[in-house]
Amino acid sequence: QVTGEGNTALEHLTIHWDVNSRPQGADIFWRVISSTPEVKNQNYRYLQTTPYETTEVFDIKGLTYNNAGNVQIEIKCEKTGYYTQSKKFNVSSIIEEKEISAFFRLVAEEEKNEKDFVCSYAYNIFYAFVCRGHYDL
Repeated sequence: QVTGEGNTALEHLTIHWDVNSRPQGADIFWRVISSTPEVKNQNYRYLQTTPYETTEVFDIKGLTYNNAGNVQIEIKCEKTGYYTQSKKFNVSSIIEEKEISAFFRLVAEEEKNEKDFVCSYAYNIFYAFVCRGHYDL
């Protein structure tokens, strides 16, 4: 239960991080997204590769109980050959739970093969000549 005016500084709040992915070995980045002038937006910061579990200080300058509802943490997960994914967490919930927990099920990028290229090329030629009137059947 929080009492008082809600303007107590939370710049050094200790949070447990638990971020994982399947497959593991993905790079994890985080940033602050704020809609309040007291807390500035931040660029992505690299954390580590998955699995990532630690307890550390949440260093967000200007963060208070009053403005925590207007601040989000975005976690981005990247791995070569897989689509990049991200998740956003409201800082009020993080304060309440004292934890950021996320799991990313990474989706492999579809690889283009030679057959796809040939079909696409043939369609483009057909479209250019027949559909646009460059060729009479």
